[in-house]
Amino acid sequence: MAKWREPVRRPYYAKYERVPLAHDQGWYECYRLPGDVLAVCEPGHLQEVNVFLLPGADRALLIDTGTGMANIRPVIDELWQGELVVVNTHFHFDHTGGAHAFDEVLASVNPLVERQAREGIPHRFLENQVDEDMFLWGYPPGFDPRTFAVAPYTVRSVEDGAAIDLGGRVVDVVHTPGHTQDSLMLYDRASAVLFGGDMLYYGAIYVQFDNDFMGHSSVEGYVRSLERVKERFPYVKAVYASHNDFVMDPRCIDDILAAMRDVRDGRVASEPMTDASWAYYGDELPLSLYRFRDFTVIAK
Repeated sequence: MAKWREPVRRPYYAKYERVPLAHDQGWYECYRLPGDVLAVCEPGHLQEVNVFLLPGADRALLIDTGTGMANIRPVIDELWQGELVVVNTHFHFDHTGGAHAFDEVLASVNPLVERQAREGIPHRFLENQVDEDMFLWGYPPGFDPRTFAVAPYTVRSVEDGAAIDLGGRVVDVVHTPGHTQDSLMLYDRASAVLFGGDMLYYGAIYVQFDNDFMGHSSVEGYVRSLERVKERFPYVKAVYASHNDFVMDPRCIDDILAAMRDVRDGRVASEPMTDASWAYYGDELPLSLYRFRDFTVIAK
């Protein structure tokens, strides 16, 4: 696990303008991205999660709420004073951990999402995320690894095809099951930026989930979703990723779609994964690891 600590600070952050935060809590960092987007990240945890704030003339859109290991609300309040729309790209803890800090969040709702919103996520399901080796610079102030849990939150369904009008800026919602059955993406018409959630990034791409805590993945669903994204949004200029480096070339859509087709159709060899640390709450071993140039795919 410790190998993720090298280099200690990811070099890609240097590409972007850093925005000072008075309420960073020693945990959050903010960067200004092309297309009038602010990225708030948690570089001190292995998940290296990114959330995005899109201001409009009338309201702003917050895409995801992070791990909840520190209070994200003061950061967002510092960056935007006004009406706020919050959307979760999917229900995994590193995207919904701070959802309880907001009046409501929009999501692709199904029974698993409803249950999590109603009950939160108990500590026992998050113990593997709070080991010291998961943190670069130690725990954030006030964080207790013995009790960390995700609090319940209020969720409301956002329909596939919905258009969120921020005032002079419209963001389209597209449901994209694959990583989980509730995954969705958002497309900012003004900048032609696609926010890919956990469906589009270079790293370890997970499509092995098959339980009621992590949800249910589908390689075939992944393929259909990316095909649909390409059809609906043919002129994407950039993909903004929820993990690791913020900005990706839109060619990543074709790269990951081609990889998922190869996995689905048996055109690429896999390596067996027998390490139980890669399995989540009932996933059967071995899992299958598929290697591609810029990323890997982990599937059943």
